[in-house]
Amino acid sequence: MSNILKPDSRQGGFTLIEVVIVVVIIGITAALAAPDFVASYKRYQLKQATRTLASRLSDARLAAINQGSVMTVVMSQPPATPQGVTATFNGRVGLSPETFSPEVVTFILPQAGPIGFNSRGQSISPGPQTIQLFIQNNAVGYSVTVNPVGKVSWCLQQVAACP
Repeated sequence: MSNILKPDSRQGGFTLIEVVIVVVIIGITAALAAPDFVASYKRYQLKQATRTLASRLSDARLAAINQGSVMTVVMSQPPATPQGVTATFNGRVGLSPETFSPEVVTFILPQAGPIGFNSRGQSISPGPQTIQLFIQNNAVGYSVTVNPVGKVSWCLQQVAACP
């Protein structure tokens, strides 16, 4: 009967060793996942820049058709400055320029001059023009191509022209 009246002296909970082991396991898991997360985020930024560029080129094509005039897109990369690449749209009604950060993406610009569209939405260049985007020191890259008929397409590899 004395056992029923006597309170239990044991306290519930975790020992310090158990807590330390759990914290170490979480730390190791986080250390292994962090580099993959950073690389994944860079790939996401690259894909987003590619989509933005393709979308803005399509906007320029539609603006040329709507205005009934030529719309050119000048991709400029100032030498020795960390400003990145700027796409400037020139036409009767200009679109706002788009600047891409150099920390996010590196460009290989076409040598054929500015990309442009005539009033029928066709490219002013006789052949396809391709802009390559990639992350520095990484094999992952995208290409944005403007075909002679004016179609803007992008693909997941650094190629001469997207299909």
